[in-house]
Amino acid sequence: MILYLILCFIFLSDHQVEVKVEEGSEFVTLPCKTTPDLPEDTTVEWTRSDLGLMTVHVYANRNDDLMTQDEVYRDRTKMNDDLLRTGDLSLTLKHPTERDSGGYICTIYRDKDILTQKVLLRVKGQYEQHQYYKQRTKMKSTFLLKLGDVGLTLKHPTDDDISTYTCTISRKGKIPKNKQVELHVRGLTIILYNKQILYLTIFSLHTSASW
Repeated sequence: MILYLILCFIFLSDHQVEVKVEEGSEFVTLPCKTTPDLPEDTTVEWTRSDLGLMTVHVYANRNDDLMTQDEVYRDRTKMNDDLLRTGDLSLTLKHPTERDSGGYICTIYRDKDILTQKVLLRVKGQYEQHQYYKQRTKMKSTFLLKLGDVGLTLKHPTDDDISTYTCTISRKGKIPKNKQVELHVRGLTIILYNKQILYLTIFSLHTSASW
């Protein structure tokens, strides 16, 4: 029986559904369907596969169990009310942003079976990155973003990068905040002026200023 469960898990995990949506949409649905009339003790877990199995949504004991849900998804997820009857275990994600792009796994614990469905979500941002900065920028992980670390890494700086950069932080229901960073490139020295924990990291050099 153990061998059977392992083979079943691997086989289903190879199948992946890709979902595309534009940022600013009201919601997006991540599909996950199985046979109808599921047992009442069926448990469904939605997790992020690319962020250390971050918990997105859990359904157990015929109710939503959001105790372990990551706060990034708080008040943004919903599953169907009659999912056990229909077998439709799809997840509705409200107000998707580029940060939500990535891999998701729907894991179904049904009797002694473990079934999975992979979903790749691609959220197209409202702003297109300029070709000049392609493959040269990187932001921190979701965990650090939650702590307020919105720093940007700019690779291979040159004199052409000398400019004033604006960081805009937008949150639903709140007035957007704008912070400016003046970048000077002097050989291998980077000078940043800012009143916020917002910085550019060039190779091993880290220069930051407080809020």
